[in-house]
Amino acid sequence: MNRKHYLYGMLALGMIAGCDDESPENTPEADLAADTAGGSDASSFDQSGHDMAGSTDMTMGDTAMEEDTTMEDTSMEEVVECDPAQVVEELFGFVDSVNDDEVTIDESDGLYTATIDATAGGSPATAVDYAFIYIDLDAGEVVEIDDFESISDTSWDIAFKRSEIRLNGADSGPGAWLVSVVDETSWEDFENPPDTSAEWNSDEFVSDQCEVETIGQGSAATAFGVWYDYNGETHVVSAIEDRQFALYNAGTHQVLKFHISDYQSGTYSIQWTSFF
Repeated sequence: MNRKHYLYGMLALGMIAGCDDESPENTPEADLAADTAGGSDASSFDQSGHDMAGSTDMTMGDTAMEEDTTMEDTSMEEVVECDPAQVVEELFGFVDSVNDDEVTIDESDGLYTATIDATAGGSPATAVDYAFIYIDLDAGEVVEIDDFESISDTSWDIAFKRSEIRLNGADSGPGAWLVSVVDETSWEDFENPPDTSAEWNSDEFVSDQCEVETIGQGSAATAFGVWYDYNGETHVVSAIEDRQFALYNAGTHQVLKFHISDYQSGTYSIQWTSFF
């Protein structure tokens, strides 16, 4: 069987299986319906022979049940109102302007190389005024959108802002990109993408309750994770020479070979090409 088709098929099956793993559970709505049904049965008992005090007690019980129901409804409304997109906007400090810092991209025989100035003003303090830089890997071009537009835009694939890297998918956007990390391998020896037994990650870091999963020094647990070396004494972040990445688009079935060859205070040197 053609390896390419096999890989894509296995990846697709893996993702479908992942979705099917979720089994139905007792929901708050179901529990509430059961409680309400129980209350109705209790109130249908024959009341003959009961004095007024008994009737009053039952009325008070019904009132308490209604109050509990109201409290449960309010709790459920709070969960529904949770907006992961808003959490992402606040987490990364989204701005409504396009980052026009310098990006150079060259292509030769299908191999793209790029230098990206994602310094965002030169320090974490100034970064709050800068948007991510968005790249279309297939076209080898910068996508001129702001951070808020990125949440609903499918034209970008990967984004950079200082040491933070986002992939279009899951909590970062409407795309379907995943990444798998391969360590202790040179660019030249990285000839085939990992199979379905490898760990493939997307930018899924905000729970349904709007809790943020973090890694490293408290950064969001994006798909790329801690992709760098960090020197605690000098506080210098640097690229890992023998760390390679495979990027897979579950929507288009595109598989890319990706490497960060250098990182200097927010400026990236990267390269990528198609495996097939």
